[in-house]
Amino acid sequence: MIERFNFYDVYGYLIPGVVLLLCVGLPSLLSGTKVELNEWTALIVGVVVAYLAGHLIQTMAATAMPSSRDPGRRPWQYYSATILNPESSGLSAKTKDRLQESIQSWFGLDLSIGKPSDETTGAVRQDAFLLARRVVNAASNYSEQFEGIYVMMRGITVALWLGIAFTLGWAFASRLPDRNIMLPLLFGSIAALLARSIEQFYDMSGHDRRAASIACIAALWWSLLAAGFLLGPKSMAPNEVGVFLAIAFAYLVASLRFWNSYYFFAEQFARSVWLHFAAEPAVRPKQA
Repeated sequence: MIERFNFYDVYGYLIPGVVLLLCVGLPSLLSGTKVELNEWTALIVGVVVAYLAGHLIQTMAATAMPSSRDPGRRPWQYYSATILNPESSGLSAKTKDRLQESIQSWFGLDLSIGKPSDETTGAVRQDAFLLARRVVNAASNYSEQFEGIYVMMRGITVALWLGIAFTLGWAFASRLPDRNIMLPLLFGSIAALLARSIEQFYDMSGHDRRAASIACIAALWWSLLAAGFLLGPKSMAPNEVGVFLAIAFAYLVASLRFWNSYYFFAEQFARSVWLHFAAEPAVRPKQA
């Protein structure tokens, strides 16, 4: 647990929240809508809302988008475990051998370097990784910054997806004969979001919890789509519609880039922790 506001709060919560607020506020700005607020009031309110929005995004994204490319979402296939596989090029063979020696000396755990990660070896490797991470963090938080960055990439990805929904709704708001038909979608999506959020308090399996988180993101997406329809201008020229469609497409392209970066930095985080621990003495120092 992070007990005080630090870089993780900025990277993981504040920045994704700011991105979401910018995506939602940009259509109004481009349409000339002005909100009269004191500068300091606007800044404080914006930071608080962005921080809370970032928390909302990450609580869903953390489960819906685990930091592993494994399609089955098996916990022993995280980068911290698979990077030690014989075929993995993330670490050199000599580094893996040194890690095996150090982990055995420090914690009495066998990393099974010569074997691919499975349920048994993966669980041991994950435990060893968490123990090594504590040792590394005691000397420096450099590796933890990679975690903050990959969490930020994940949050920005989801924020951009949600921005697409609101922008599309805004773009086609003037094409609806009656906006009131979007109210059932808005309230229904909000109700689904609340229902799914409540369900996550129950003891569910990893697969069910992930499905619930995906459903929460989907419900929030439809809610923002409906909100865009309801708040968008009643009339809009075709070229203006084209501008907003181009913005939505740009969000999509950017989200795919951030999504790929999310997995890249997740791997770099695991690699950084293992490399820093490999630099520790091979034999665990005796406590004074």
